[in-house]
Amino acid sequence: MALMGIRTNTRAVGPPAYLQPTNHIQAQPQPQTTVVRTAPRSTKAFSGAPRQQVPDYSRMAWAVTLCCCIPFGLVAVFMASRAKDKQMAGDDDGARSTSQHALGWAVAGIVCGIVLSILLGIYYVLGLGI
Repeated sequence: MALMGIRTNTRAVGPPAYLQPTNHIQAQPQPQTTVVRTAPRSTKAFSGAPRQQVPDYSRMAWAVTLCCCIPFGLVAVFMASRAKDKQMAGDDDGARSTSQHALGWAVAGIVCGIVLSILLGIYYVLGLGI
């Protein structure tokens, strides 16, 4: 029997709208990735030309450390080690520059050791020492 004037709801009854699962996270556009390849610092390694060995003066630095002047010698040893590391990394120009610094510190240590030895010799010859 149909009732007159009464409307019936034919929709299925479910949970209220605030309990319905929603997806609030919207997809963000992904940034584009660009890969840039750069040339190596020293192209001599790839040109087929033989690489020149850079002297690191490590033996001289150790001799200065043990025989002449410890502070200058230790700086020279440190610089010689850095020169060798740069040579292994392929940075020939940096290795050459650091090698020259090591040589400078070693020579300064030798000069300092000679000057101090002469001054101490004069001090003891004049009888000012013990």
